Amino acid sequence: MQNRNTPRLRTRLADIGMVVFGMIMAVTPLALWVAPTAPWFYFVLELFVFSSVIVWYLSGYETTAAEHQSRQKAPNFKVTLSDKFVEKLQNMRPMTRDSDLQNELRELSDKHRSDIRRSRD
Repeated sequence: MQNRNTPRLRTRLADIGMVVFGMIMAVTPLALWVAPTAPWFYFVLELFVFSSVIVWYLSGYETTAAEHQSRQKAPNFKVTLSDKFVEKLQNMRPMTRDSDLQNELRELSDKHRSDIRRSRD
């Protein structure tokens, strides 16, 4: 029972940590701008570097926890295609300038253009 909740709890803690340290990173430019002295400036800069390392670490950990959780929930499905669909794919021909479909599309587009010209006049 404890093993099932552990990845969820770890993922949740990683999310919370990323939000907190991400907010610290977002406020850093303003804090650097208003730093009254050089020691405060360097303290804020060190805090930013520390926060970015923590966010980087938690992002990698959170991904592995999410992958672990998805592997537990979903079985490995194999997708199969119908024989008719495979046959249609195998018998497809590339659309060339001389194909009937290309000529039909060209005639329809010409008719459409002439209808537009007539409606403007």
